[in-house]
Amino acid sequence: MSNKAISNKFFELFGVQHDVEACGPLFTDDAAIYWNSADHPMNIDAYKQVGYGFLAGIPDMHVEILDQIEEGDRVASRLLWTGTHTGVLNGIP
Repeated sequence: MSNKAISNKFFELFGVQHDVEACGPLFTDDAAIYWNSADHPMNIDAYKQVGYGFLAGIPDMHVEILDQIEEGDRVASRLLWTGTHTGVLNGIP
């Protein structure tokens, strides 16, 4: 599976189906995931907690892939995330 296909699968599983656990196999065991609010790389278990937090705060979250570029082993995606903030998200009610 190409990196672009893996990226698309992630956005489908998380941003459309809200299946955080199904995203795990898309990452290698030694994946280092960088998130703008984390001061260090996360492993997949920590990243899943971020996913659950977003779904708790925005339960109707949805993602649409607007553009994607794959070059070598890198994928850049332009996305449209939508949803209604109805729960606590990062401490914001």
